[in-house]
Amino acid sequence: MPDPKFAKPWHGIPREEIDWHPRINEDACIGCGTCVTGCGRLVYRYDFSRMKAVVADPLNCLVACKTCVNTCPSQAISFPPVETVWELLDRPEVKHYIEDTLLSRKDELQYADFPPEEERKRLVVTEIRRISERNMVVFLRPKTEADCTCNFTPGQYIWLFAPGKNWLPRAYSISSAPKEDGTIQLVLRKVEGGRF
Repeated sequence: MPDPKFAKPWHGIPREEIDWHPRINEDACIGCGTCVTGCGRLVYRYDFSRMKAVVADPLNCLVACKTCVNTCPSQAISFPPVETVWELLDRPEVKHYIEDTLLSRKDELQYADFPPEEERKRLVVTEIRRISERNMVVFLRPKTEADCTCNFTPGQYIWLFAPGKNWLPRAYSISSAPKEDGTIQLVLRKVEGGRF
């Protein structure tokens, strides 16, 4: 029976909808018990009559964890392809859930804060040029003379904050050298369901 503290939703997706758990090749299993004693989430049990590990509570398995595979001396454990997890992480609702969780737990999870708001440079959008159905070039210019003091370089990442939104900032790479007035260009791709 899955333990509720382990089988809770993963980034907002019910755990039972995610096909991620170990499978044991019984012919290869030597019955050492490394996976059983090493898994702190009680995925495994030990069949003492057959001297084999058994996947008893697959929903207890932490999504994307493969520690047991790495420690199995007989390579008897397998998992679905890791692309299974990457596909889930690409879903906008998962990204939004992660962002909202980070922000709601900021006091607990924060290591170091972004520069204070008064130290951030202000940029304004001067033009948006669509170059394809999903891609656009966004031109940003410093808002004031004081904001022109940055020495931007192509390839450098800058963080953009959305004013008035309780969202994490996004990092974007500068795609061209700044113009004389400080204007920089970012090439952005539209993400269906994206917030930014």
